[in-house]
Amino acid sequence: MPTNFWNQHRTLAKLARGRGVLLGPMSLLIAAVLPIVFFVPLLTTRLLFLVRTDITLAHAISELFRIDKFLFAIVVVFGVIFPFLKAIMSVLCWYYFDISRTARYLEALSYMAKLSMLDVMLLAFFVVAFKGIGIGTVEVKYGLYVYASLILASHLLNLAIGPAARRIELAQS
Repeated sequence: MPTNFWNQHRTLAKLARGRGVLLGPMSLLIAAVLPIVFFVPLLTTRLLFLVRTDITLAHAISELFRIDKFLFAIVVVFGVIFPFLKAIMSVLCWYYFDISRTARYLEALSYMAKLSMLDVMLLAFFVVAFKGIGIGTVEVKYGLYVYASLILASHLLNLAIGPAARRIELAQS
């Protein structure tokens, strides 16, 4: 790679102006916080006032592995791998890929965003399933709010990067 590669490399991060410059740091923040969220408590369940369990995503996934391998595979692929790939791809689209190729990568990013929508469904499923049991109580912890905010921010970021990239590309033409 020549030494002037980075100087000639036209990325969205180098060309963004105004509020658009915040999209890159937002994508970095999401990519950094996503692995942490897997280990913070999302819910606390109490069964007949005797057993209290803090549930994290990592704990739920490990229990799912023990109970049902097929559902475990679906959750890992669409609830863990695709969100991670989506976060990493957002960072790469903003900071690394040349603007001439960004449109193609953003299209792949939009497919990943659609495939990783399972995480939103999982949040709803957790709360409904545990509250619907009726023999215990469920207390929502801060981790669930952090996770829901992270997923929402990730989806909003993916909605904003495409138009920002098109505006930047048009301004460069």
